[in-house]
Amino acid sequence: PLALKHAVSLPGRTGLHGMGGIGKTVLAAALAQEPVVRAAFPDGIFWLTISQMPDLLSRQRQLAQALTGQLQVINDLQHGRGLLEDLLRDRAALLILDDVWSADHAMPFNVLGPRCRLLVTTRDQKVLHQLQADKSDEVPHAVAQQEIGEIKQESHAGEHGLQVERTVHGRERLAIEAL
Repeated sequence: PLALKHAVSLPGRTGLHGMGGIGKTVLAAALAQEPVVRAAFPDGIFWLTISQMPDLLSRQRQLAQALTGQLQVINDLQHGRGLLEDLLRDRAALLILDDVWSADHAMPFNVLGPRCRLLVTTRDQKVLHQLQADKSDEVPHAVAQQEIGEIKQESHAGEHGLQVERTVHGRERLAIEAL
């Protein structure tokens, strides 16, 4: 996914938005497997699925443990945000927040160090704008499906249970936003 690789190379935050089932998660997963992306983030690529009713404190603990290798005591979201900020300050890491339904759900993880990047997938473009979107490149659905098809062919994603086959309707779009 060339456009997505470029967007993630920009400073700050990147977002994918589009209707459910269009392939946002598949594109994010393919990006995370790209050798050039893995090399750009030697301190790790971390994936958190947020979902509609997330336990944000639990997700913060999960990320802190992934970063340190140890269980971390986090008392509240503000404490967790501070801890994650300290842990990410000097790292070159990519944090992927998948299936974000509200900008409030992403804020406890919006703690990027200067060499970190955040990738957010969401159905709601407002989530990305609330996270300070400043640029948007829309990718027509047919192009997105072609990229997803190439990803499936290259990575055999279909063997791993990723279902991305859809009927193409001209108005469906997948958007990549640099935040």
